[in-house]
Amino acid sequence: MRGFLILLISLLDIQDTIPALTVFAGRAGIDTPVPHTTVRQEELQSKAVQTSVPLALEGEPSVVSTNEGGTGLGYSQIRIRGVAGGQTTVSLNGISLNGAEDGEVFWVNIPALGKYLSSIQIQRGLGTSACGPGAFGSGINMSTEESIESISAELNAGSFGTVGGLVQAPLVHVNKGRGMLTASGAYSLQHTDGYIRNAYATVQSALGLVNWDNGKDRIGLNVLFGKQHSGITWEGIPAEKYHEDPRYNPAGEYIGPDGNICYYRNQSDNYRQLHFQLNWKHSFSSRFKSSTTLNYTDGYGYYEQYRAAFMEDFSDAVTKDALDNSLYVLRSDLSWQNHSLALSGGIYASCYTCRHFSQFWLPQASGNIIPWYSNDALKYEADAYLRTEWYPSKWATIYGEIQGRTVHHDMKGPDKYGQDLDFGRTWLFANPRLGITLRPSSMHKVMVSAALGHREPTRADLQASTGVKPETMLDIEASYRFSGKHFAASAGIYAMEYFSMLLETGKINDAGYVIKENTPRAYRRGIELSGDWKPVEKFTASANLTLSMNRIRRYTAYLDNYDADWNFLGQSTEEYDNAPILLSPSAIAGAKLEYRPGWMNQGISLRAKYVGKQYWDNTGNPDRMVPAYWTAGMTLAHQFKFSKGPSVTVSGEVDNLLNRHYYAYAWVWRAIVDGQPYQSEGLYPQAPINARLSVKIAF
Repeated sequence: MRGFLILLISLLDIQDTIPALTVFAGRAGIDTPVPHTTVRQEELQSKAVQTSVPLALEGEPSVVSTNEGGTGLGYSQIRIRGVAGGQTTVSLNGISLNGAEDGEVFWVNIPALGKYLSSIQIQRGLGTSACGPGAFGSGINMSTEESIESISAELNAGSFGTVGGLVQAPLVHVNKGRGMLTASGAYSLQHTDGYIRNAYATVQSALGLVNWDNGKDRIGLNVLFGKQHSGITWEGIPAEKYHEDPRYNPAGEYIGPDGNICYYRNQSDNYRQLHFQLNWKHSFSSRFKSSTTLNYTDGYGYYEQYRAAFMEDFSDAVTKDALDNSLYVLRSDLSWQNHSLALSGGIYASCYTCRHFSQFWLPQASGNIIPWYSNDALKYEADAYLRTEWYPSKWATIYGEIQGRTVHHDMKGPDKYGQDLDFGRTWLFANPRLGITLRPSSMHKVMVSAALGHREPTRADLQASTGVKPETMLDIEASYRFSGKHFAASAGIYAMEYFSMLLETGKINDAGYVIKENTPRAYRRGIELSGDWKPVEKFTASANLTLSMNRIRRYTAYLDNYDADWNFLGQSTEEYDNAPILLSPSAIAGAKLEYRPGWMNQGISLRAKYVGKQYWDNTGNPDRMVPAYWTAGMTLAHQFKFSKGPSVTVSGEVDNLLNRHYYAYAWVWRAIVDGQPYQSEGLYPQAPINARLSVKIAF
């Protein structure tokens, strides 16, 4: 086992002569037949400090990104091909960032993360083998910088009371005959009042990097810290309020003793997260390498809410729902290559523990804190994969991969609704992948692949019903790419065929998680087009377009029935054939123009985004539809260079340049009350025109 672990380690490090080999675990090479896009460090660094990773990726193919607060801080979401965030695998240096129980990544927990990264690779479809919660339609693979080379400080100010800063610097650089030791660090602090009421956020993050390298071995320690204190915005706003006051937010609203509407001041979400990653990379030879990572993540957080009529006597209370969790991970990868063959393999083992607990108190009382509920969770998994890329000739690559995954999930204790969560289940999955890439010339490339993937239910799914089953998806991809001197373009088709798909019903629980149910057959099928044109060195134009059909073969909607006093009477059903999957637009387009004149040497860029209509639920009812919208933005940046002293970069960014009034997504819950249709919903208005100014000084 020890030898296997060491061997598996370096699988992702080989960069010598075979272009399809990857630098980090789970990444696709340039000839791996997996649809992917890589965002480089230069583009990530050009974003403002407060720009979350989802918003930094909004211009990429098939991506729809939104932000609840309107400033880039606070809660952000990303959907790729309509796939929800909980079904998107997100990894940092090969370690999963997805919550072990809910599958989600809460980007607000690690602000300024984009500033700490060397690159991001987006994979569409099932992608390459992913460890941790299985990718089920898309993957985001991120890697941090290995070291910080220069001292810099960046200050930002923007609309809605947004301010922030980032400092980073090398701290140690010792180069001796036996190796080189470096240490560096970065820290960010930001605040915003937010666009909608209660969308404030005060967030901070820090990164520490220590590396020792002697040519054959590299040992690195990454320490990443994130902390948030932000207002709750996940409820959205009712439809009737959208046109009256798009900045309205019902979070914390109650009727005061004098009959006036009041708002609880600490209606907030609070979380801190600390990641330790210790990585050892070893080169046995130029062809044979390994990489092993030990990871420990510690997290603690809570959200505090004012609840009207919470007690049995209908008096109000304040609740504090908390969790305290730990994640332990071992990842070990190996790779070997020669001129015609690349082999790699890896194992991944993780253990997640979490205590969920809550307490409440009466607003009028002081010091009388009452325990509410407490339950524990344990989830562990073990994965192994083998991968090969064979080059029978200079114009062909044959790719094959198999991943085995076992997952065990235990829950114990009552939840907030008083139901017993005693539950334990083990799942076993096998996920194969196969593909081929043909390069008839340096200008043309054709890729075809097929993959089978599985995904277990999340905690929220199991809380709603322990009878939900894992999902299965067959993903078929084909694409063609042309690369010329001044022009490059690609066209791809995909068919993501779901079996027992877990569907979002549109209802959300108190923590903002969606409740899902299985349906026998559903699919996402579409085409993806993109192009880049660079007629001269200083000008670039790029565009992308995704057209898709996202359908459920047969969908049954269950509606709760109540009498006039809200006594539960049972459920009724509605049947729909070939219904559209909620929040899955059939058209997504993006465009960008960049020009770098001498008087604006870091460039002027104009960007536009179009998102077609999408539905609040899975019924396709036009009365529950997010209308199509498009937005535009602009960025300007110039760097002042001095013969002696620091360089100074000044940049400005404007979002929603044309001041469009729109909302980007929504949820809905429907019922029958006293024989009449009843509906509650939450819409998420996006900010009007807003701007940011940034000044960066680098030494």
